[in-house]
Order: sequence, then structure tokens, then C-alpha cells
Amino acid sequence: MEDTIKSLLDKQPAEGSRETIDRQLAQQEQRKQQNGEALFRDQLGGAVLEVWGDLPRDLQEAIFEIAMRNAPEQRNELAKLLHERHPRTEQSPQS
Repeated sequence: MEDTIKSLLDKQPAEGSRETIDRQLAQQEQRKQQNGEALFRDQLGGAVLEVWGDLPRDLQEAIFEIAMRNAPEQRNELAKLLHERHPRTEQSPQS
């Protein structure tokens, strides 16, 4: 029994130990990077929306396909938004 308890204590660093603090700091840094990446993604997406009508058609289609890669059920909704926002586009990007 003592061996089991000692084994468990050896495997899990004590709260406040250097290992625990290092792990927590690494997790905080990872969350910060993820939050920063999400912010930049939102800013970049907003910029693309602003200039969408000025982009060449092939670039519009490439961006649209990448954006819809993981959300095919939203294709029509996004195409409609882009077309309404930028009537200059002849037709919504489709594949």
C-alpha cells in the first residue's frame, strides 16, 4: 500500500512545484497564442470582406473554397452575404 501511494505521489508533481508551474505557464502561453491567432484571423477576415469586390475572381474563389472547406452547409449563406455586400460580383463563388 505504501509503495502504491509513494508511486502515485512520485508521478504527480506537487501543486506549486517547478514542474507544475512550468506546465501552467506553457498552457497560458499556448492559450495566449491561440487567442492572438483568433484575433488576427478575425481581423484578416474583416479586411477580406471589405475588399472582396475588388479582388480578382480567381482569388475570390480560392478564398471562398478555403473558408468553406470545413463548413459546406454554410456555402449558400456566405455566397449570398458576399453578393449582397458587393453587387459588382457577377455571381456568387460556386464550385
